[in-house]
Amino acid sequence: MLLALVVLAILSAYTIFKGFSVTMSGEENIFNMKQEVDQETGDWLLTLRGQPRNEGFLPITFGVKVRLLNLANETVATGENSTQIPPGGTGTFTVAVRVPKELVEQGRGAMEVELRLRTLMDLVGFSIRLRIQGEG
Repeated sequence: MLLALVVLAILSAYTIFKGFSVTMSGEENIFNMKQEVDQETGDWLLTLRGQPRNEGFLPITFGVKVRLLNLANETVATGENSTQIPPGGTGTFTVAVRVPKELVEQGRGAMEVELRLRTLMDLVGFSIRLRIQGEG
């Protein structure tokens, strides 16, 4: 029993490490962000798409959450998505967030992007949150 737990822990750690290293490797086509303007409202529509790969031994769940914050650190818009990726496979996700015209005109606020990787029936994993501050 103890040997099985040790093997599962090693496989989980390896899978998470490989999933994270492939995601952060900077390869093209893993992440793609597109910005469009709604001509009627003046709002921006930000779309984040990705195709993460799993080079580990266990299936992973890859999740992405995007939050837009105003100057008072209040959430203005949010979007999230996740994908299940089998070992050796690729998943796809799309997260769309509408940026209100007022926030665009101010040019201030922040965007938080959280990446989550989980494996072993979601028992093992980690997340990382990046905050991008806008200056007007």
